[in-house]
Amino acid sequence: MFSQTNEYALRVITYLALYPGKPAKNAEIAKVTQVPPGYLYKVLQTLDRAGLVHGHRGMHGGFWLQPDSQTASYGSPTFGSDWARDIAPSTELRVWFNHDPTRFAEFRRRYLDELATQTDQLKRLRRIANDGRLTLVYAAHDQEHNDAVVLAEVLRRGRRP
Repeated sequence: MFSQTNEYALRVITYLALYPGKPAKNAEIAKVTQVPPGYLYKVLQTLDRAGLVHGHRGMHGGFWLQPDSQTASYGSPTFGSDWARDIAPSTELRVWFNHDPTRFAEFRRRYLDELATQTDQLKRLRRIANDGRLTLVYAAHDQEHNDAVVLAEVLRRGRRP
């Protein structure tokens, strides 16, 4: 089980991994990840000191993943995000879904359609899972209605979505 701080840190890193090179403002990160704004500052400082994120103040500032964090290998102590952009739901689908549980059935159907085009990535994730442990990280607060639930279902089935 993760501590609340670790869960918040994973949410922040996951969110930043989805938008590489694009600085994200504190208010945006707090809203999307559902991390309390007052606590987010502490989490971002900790991640910055650890070298996982970098922040810049000012009108064009924000936080983004450090380049090394984006290319970390799966076996490294910090988790890699290189596959997340390819296998994650499209921006359009995530925006449409907006973490609304009443839309989950349709979100699931549309995400399965997107995953059907990612056979190489799914094979890669299945190999990782078969060789050891695969942890799916998600930024949603709802543990039952999110993309990781759908992806885990597909990976467990062992066949195409």
